[in-house]
Amino acid sequence: MKPALPASATHLGVNLLGLFAGLLALWLLQSSPLTMLERTVIVLAATALPILLADYFIFRRHREPGAELGALREKSDPRRVVIKCLGLFGVLILTFLAYVILPEYNDPFYQSFWPFFTVISLASLALAPFYFAWCDRRQNTPEDGYYHFGRLLLFRVRGTSLVEVRRFLRNWLVKAFFLPIMFAFTTRAMEALYRLPLEQGMDWRMVFFFSQQMIMLADLLFSVIGYVLTLRFFGAQIRSSEPTFFGWVVAVICYPPFWTLLFFTHYFSYEDGREWHQILPTGTVQMLWGSTILLLLGIYTLATICLGIRFSNLTYRGIITSGPYRFTKHPAYVAKNLSWWLISMPFIAEAGGWAAFTHSLMLVGINILYYFRARTEENHLSNYPEYVAYAEAMNTRSIFASLTRVLPFLRYRLPQSVPKI
Repeated sequence: MKPALPASATHLGVNLLGLFAGLLALWLLQSSPLTMLERTVIVLAATALPILLADYFIFRRHREPGAELGALREKSDPRRVVIKCLGLFGVLILTFLAYVILPEYNDPFYQSFWPFFTVISLASLALAPFYFAWCDRRQNTPEDGYYHFGRLLLFRVRGTSLVEVRRFLRNWLVKAFFLPIMFAFTTRAMEALYRLPLEQGMDWRMVFFFSQQMIMLADLLFSVIGYVLTLRFFGAQIRSSEPTFFGWVVAVICYPPFWTLLFFTHYFSYEDGREWHQILPTGTVQMLWGSTILLLLGIYTLATICLGIRFSNLTYRGIITSGPYRFTKHPAYVAKNLSWWLISMPFIAEAGGWAAFTHSLMLVGINILYYFRARTEENHLSNYPEYVAYAEAMNTRSIFASLTRVLPFLRYRLPQSVPKI
């Protein structure tokens, strides 16, 4: 009998309902005079709202152990709430200064992000006193990262936990790095969908491109929502972030600017400028090939949807065991890496056999990079008993269980030294 999986921290059906609401808003806004920023915010809000309502009122996520909320105290500590608000204000200012100083964020790619960052920063500061007061009455340990960082800004070093401050800043670094990228990609994906000449008819190429854009937009919507809504109010706070330098390197190198300007361009460029539809003959073969790509992209995005408002790279925010996570620990990585082989087809290079060999070798290198991403994630999450139980169960439940008997290094083993979070 196969071992049971731990309960999932999210409900896939509710997350899909949120996606439906978001895509419905996207369709209703197609002829709207609103700006792209306003439309994007509405679509994001429509996607998140059903999930937030269900998590609070139906599933009561804030009452689960992972939220670290306990018995209601008589009242909150106003002084502690003010210090936490100062901690939030300080980290937002620090994030803003980083965006201003670093040349990367002067790129036009991020132009759509600045008004969004302003809106969510002001909204966060306005709601912070109420949120922190609500949490302060319930937190098992009310002196959290916001509190200790706020104390540090007041130069109260004695009694301030620098360990908590480091954890707090590391958590915020995840949000500060990934949120601009995901939001900029989201607005671009929406613009691309709105520009599609659907009224001219839908041939196979148009069906493929439309489906691809919709799948990727769904992934991006949940990415943005995940980085914004790291709230204990819904049991979705960041419990810990990747504690090792190597884990950070293998993750951030897969995203702009490192991926586009350095890693892919100069070291692992496995493409020759052609894709599958330029290589394969038109007709049934191309349709079957393209449909397989869409299936893999769909699995990749479904893995993101399963995470709901808990999506985030480099962090742990609760165990996910639903959807494709019932079949493999890393469905997104598996599907994404397989799709790259089908999209670019590096094994059929225009320049000939040697180019095909080197291009394939480069893509294998990227596959290995994702293997290390998976391993560093597993090492980090091994701090949590529920993840250890899940990973050990997947040694026998996974669709790759038989493969791990041939390649034992793919099996999960509890690390001898779990990285300290």
